[in-house]
Amino acid sequence: MLCSLSFLSILPAACPQGTFKSTQGPGLCLQCPPNSRSTVEAATICGCRNGYYRGDMDLPEASCTSVPSGPRNVISIVNETSVILEWHPPRETGARDDVTYNIVCRKCRADRPSCSHCDDNVEYVPRQQGLTETRVFISNLWAHTPYTFEIHAFNGVTNKSPYPAQHVSINITTNQAGQWHCTAPCVVYHTMCSYTASTGNHYKALFWE
Repeated sequence: MLCSLSFLSILPAACPQGTFKSTQGPGLCLQCPPNSRSTVEAATICGCRNGYYRGDMDLPEASCTSVPSGPRNVISIVNETSVILEWHPPRETGARDDVTYNIVCRKCRADRPSCSHCDDNVEYVPRQQGLTETRVFISNLWAHTPYTFEIHAFNGVTNKSPYPAQHVSINITTNQAGQWHCTAPCVVYHTMCSYTASTGNHYKALFWE
């Protein structure tokens, strides 16, 4: 019995509520990171409060974060059957620095009651998904056709939220057809696009990745 008492006396005390220790053995109990809490003793991780999450790669010591708000102040520059979209980042990033953007394109027609997803041949520079810049060039659209574009904001915990990513929408209408030609030069982080309009005018644009 004395041996049992002696053994119990050297056991480390369990971490109290509001603290945690992610590893077993000796070590200090840590206060729960921001936007998290522990409601039991001996917690190995603090659970996130409602509306806050940890990303798949976030450590137990990391703060719980939230999803971003939608992009802001989107503008469009239509040039015949292509468009440049630019926007401002979300006002709220969820306290994260890994915000990216996805573009959703819908084509609308007067003879159909609703819009449909754009054709597979529509081109996006630098890409349609996982954009890190607040600008995209979209080409190969139909002439004289209304389109709706949605710009969705994501971060490292968007997939943890039960709600869809927030977005901003913009409507445009194309006009007569021209021709763009894009090439990727030796410097792989940008793409040069040249455009020949139906009027014979020539344009160039540089898109950074």
